Amino acid sequence: MRYIKDSISLSPEHDYPLLRQVLHSGVATHDQLFEFMQLGKYESSLPTFNWRVRRLTKYGLTVRRTAPSAVKTFVYSITPAGELELAGIGEKQR
Repeated sequence: MRYIKDSISLSPEHDYPLLRQVLHSGVATHDQLFEFMQLGKYESSLPTFNWRVRRLTKYGLTVRRTAPSAVKTFVYSITPAGELELAGIGEKQR
């Protein structure tokens, strides 16, 4: 299957649950998101999860920032584009 260059095709089984979790969390660390995805049985592989998070960030659906603490980790939040994508499938916004 071919996709339009610089476009993203979102998986209802993996991408949307991750976007939904970021939306409802407001802000979450990378580790917290992975734990949420494991608990919900949406993701079990850390490398695949890492790829998915990078991809959603690359396409502007989430934003990654460094945590304002001594812990060296990233925190993620939803972007307006991510909220719009979820609204398109009927997800209620914050």
